[in-house]
Amino acid sequence: MPVLQPDNRTRYCYGLANWQLFEEAVTDLLKDKEVESDVTANNIDQLADSLEKAFKVGMEKIHREIRKFEKLRKKKERLLSSLAFLLRCRDTSTIPNCVCIKHHLKTHAAKKIFRRASEALLRERIHHARRNLHQCSVELYSTHLRLGATLSADDWNTIDKITFDSSRATLMATRETQIKKFEKLNNNQHPEQITDGPEKDRCVVNLTDHNLDNATSSILAKGLNFALAPRAIPQEKFISEIESVVRRLPKTDADEIREDVARVLRAAKPPKPNTTAEERQALKRLRENKNILILPADKGNATVLITKEQYEQKICDILKDTIYKKLKTDPTAKTERSTKAIIKKSSIPTEEQRGLLPRASKPPRLYGLPKIHKQGVPLRPIVSQIDAPTYHLAKYLAKSLQPHAGKTSSYVKNSAHFIDIIKNVSIKESDILVSFDVVSLFTNIPIPDAVEVVRSLTSDGIPKDFPELVEHCLRNSFFLWNGCHYEQTEGTAMGSPLSPVVANLFMEKFEKEALESCEKKPKLWLRYVDDTFVIWPHGVQELQGFLRHLNSQHHGIQFTMDMEKEQSLNFLDVLVTKKDNGRLGHAVYRKLTHTDRYLNAASHHHPSQKASLVATLINRARGLAWVVDLADGTHCHQPPVSVPHCLPSVPALSRGQRRGGPGSAPTCCVRACVVRAPAPDHPLSPSTPGGALIRDRSRGQATCRTRDAESQRAHLKRAVQLTPR
Repeated sequence: MPVLQPDNRTRYCYGLANWQLFEEAVTDLLKDKEVESDVTANNIDQLADSLEKAFKVGMEKIHREIRKFEKLRKKKERLLSSLAFLLRCRDTSTIPNCVCIKHHLKTHAAKKIFRRASEALLRERIHHARRNLHQCSVELYSTHLRLGATLSADDWNTIDKITFDSSRATLMATRETQIKKFEKLNNNQHPEQITDGPEKDRCVVNLTDHNLDNATSSILAKGLNFALAPRAIPQEKFISEIESVVRRLPKTDADEIREDVARVLRAAKPPKPNTTAEERQALKRLRENKNILILPADKGNATVLITKEQYEQKICDILKDTIYKKLKTDPTAKTERSTKAIIKKSSIPTEEQRGLLPRASKPPRLYGLPKIHKQGVPLRPIVSQIDAPTYHLAKYLAKSLQPHAGKTSSYVKNSAHFIDIIKNVSIKESDILVSFDVVSLFTNIPIPDAVEVVRSLTSDGIPKDFPELVEHCLRNSFFLWNGCHYEQTEGTAMGSPLSPVVANLFMEKFEKEALESCEKKPKLWLRYVDDTFVIWPHGVQELQGFLRHLNSQHHGIQFTMDMEKEQSLNFLDVLVTKKDNGRLGHAVYRKLTHTDRYLNAASHHHPSQKASLVATLINRARGLAWVVDLADGTHCHQPPVSVPHCLPSVPALSRGQRRGGPGSAPTCCVRACVVRAPAPDHPLSPSTPGGALIRDRSRGQATCRTRDAESQRAHLKRAVQLTPR
């Protein structure tokens, strides 16, 4: 039998391996037909031609399958790219042209209707794309199986590689086109707002050697109060906290509320993410990095990154002061017993004693806040006394003593009160504006003198055993740091509820004695805790003598002095300026460390909370600024706070949103994700979900703001009605 020789075209089209299969098929067919050896060559050629035609028909079918396989692969890549584009449009509230509805009616209501219809069409377009993708994947899989069963392994590998490269090129070209299209649509529909918002360099202070990428800087610049949108509705938490209240109501009302809550929760959907995937990964990396601590700055609302080693070294430097003494044992149990005993002996009513008696007390914890405005970035030591043995007693005493503070003419309650005082003050050109500041007031208050001040108030009606209770709280100033217990031997602890009121009472007595004993007195003396505003009419030389007189009154109370510059002086958050008419002007003042950061607009807070922040800033500007300054726009020492400055995109509030609704209580914020201070009570915990529900920290259970059953029903029904369906 002659050997069949394929031409070059046949080799190129079908491959040598398939041609060999064809030769084997011819040989087998000749054997099956039992062709005799004397068969003419012409008959063999005719048989070979017929078999070759049949083989070519089969190969053409395989060729069509290969072409179909390649087209399906390209189609799948195009569908994937299109689906990614549509999903990105949905997540960013961008309407693509394919679903955009246009109409000649341009009213606000019509635009809202067309917007909702376009969003519904976009969702349907996404569902349609997913169905097409599923059908394409099924067809591609079946074609894959047919080709894999027909072709040899080498041929299949070659075809798979060629079609994969072709589909990958299609994907890259389509993706590039879709990205350009999305950027154009997004820029047109969501133009970037040009604002003087807070800068990342000012908001994030990195004291470590760790380089921050854009995603890490971005999420930290949002602020530690930035609330992350939850991925799922915390239904169990809502139900448990509402159940703890409704079980006190009549059965009919409770069952009705339960049904309403269940209906609302079934229809509730989680909000859209307010952070990117890169930012969430950055948060995860920060949380897993145990060598970096992320803390709020002492002033200015900046976010500070510091290494754990640096933080511990700065705390150790603070503890080297002689006012701190290391203890050998834990005094918590002993202090708890003595606190119970002194409360039971006191004149406090028995009903109130039950809430003041310590139970399962924990030692106070020490932590520090970085002072980024000072050289070397020292820490401000703060002792968190929550759950400490004397915590509830100190709160009770502070509340009882507070009405007795602030009865002097020099007392300043806040910035608004300060402006009410100085707006009617007349000054001369020679008068000097001065401010005095006490150095570390809390830790330098002498406890015996403070107790004597409280004892002098017994004539004003406070119980006679209150001085003993105050001394008990001030003397038991111990804390836990790094597994060791320390005691503060002098002064009051910064973080105790009793420290501010005791400091006020002590300073009232101190300033009274100091002003009565000086020869030349100031024209005006106003004090807010340890900051003092003074108008001095006797010249600069006498002013230095007055400072020496103040510092000589007590060895622990030392003042620093700041004089006016360019006819202006800042006190609290007010910039006081001399006017030509002999009056004092005032404007909003911000320190250099101020970051202009309040609450990010994308934070998962209720819109009413964001709107209230804007209202607060506006009211603050109106209250603290001089009327003439408001008219000419110079009401602020630094660039004024604008709405885009603090809230770049506060949405308009509907009537239902103004009354209450979704997001009223964020359950997760950046602070909870990344702040790892040694004291667990240091980070301010986010609000508890549930419209009218609050958290009672002393009992650890949910309670209602109002106690009567009728008010509870009203609160709960209103919360259920305002929850989005």
